[in-house]
Amino acid sequence: MFKIKYKIFDDSEDEIEGNEFHGEIGYFQLIVGDSEYGAYLDKEVDIVSVSIYWWMRYFVEATLKLREENPIYISDIETPRVWIELAKQNDNTIIIGKIESPKLEGSSAIESGNKIEKKKIDWEEKINFEEYNVELISAFEKYLNDLNTLNTQENCYIEELEKLLDQLKNNEDI
Repeated sequence: MFKIKYKIFDDSEDEIEGNEFHGEIGYFQLIVGDSEYGAYLDKEVDIVSVSIYWWMRYFVEATLKLREENPIYISDIETPRVWIELAKQNDNTIIIGKIESPKLEGSSAIESGNKIEKKKIDWEEKINFEEYNVELISAFEKYLNDLNTLNTQENCYIEELEKLLDQLKNNEDI
């Protein structure tokens, strides 16, 4: 099983500060087999909030890069050593895991396999690749719909996500 859960925080008071992009911050959680990563609480607690926007974007970008490179690592930018690993085992199976490895100076939010040295594997789960893609596209579309509802004006961040979704759906390279 692979599931993405998120909860957008109400940031309507940020309009005073000139925020023109609503729906970025909240909870983001992965459920992968018997493992979970991220927080999802009933009430809004800012200290455990993350950028849903960047998590969603990184997952789609990493999935697109997985067509050319294997494995791919997504940095949890909130922590100094945590990466989410995506390793395509074959056309039908992907391994998703939480690993620990130092983040070297100059590393980016998405890295290919030869740049990351696994120091510790916290968990790894084998998932059906089609199930992974269906959930990723579904969660991404839902998030885009939420963003379009919350943001009444055109927004370059939303436009970028829409382009990435098109690439993912049409099997295009990043």
